[in-house]
Amino acid sequence: MATQEALLTKFVTWNRFYYNVNRRQGQNIKGYHYAVDTLKSLLLTMALVDKHIDVETAVDLARLELSFQTERWGTVEWAHDIEKFDLRCRLAAAALFIHWCSESTTVKQKAALAPV
Repeated sequence: MATQEALLTKFVTWNRFYYNVNRRQGQNIKGYHYAVDTLKSLLLTMALVDKHIDVETAVDLARLELSFQTERWGTVEWAHDIEKFDLRCRLAAAALFIHWCSESTTVKQKAALAPV
């Protein structure tokens, strides 16, 4: 039963990713690539794009092991903070790119008023 649930979850995840990428003829694939490269996780990227988590939470989850190691062994004062803020910046840029490529807007013109 667990294998069936895992396969179903994988299938649903793949379909959701396929839908998001093909929504705009694949223009946002570069944004997905950049976000996955930043986080090293497709699932965190999809959770971010679907607005289940925010950028800070996604970066914290991606750096979970590093956070554990720095709590145990200590931190390099400048290096770990710069890396965290760099990841946040890169991920926010990728998320904006994905959302802007996926957004669709229409403009309706008001009817011109007849001159009085």
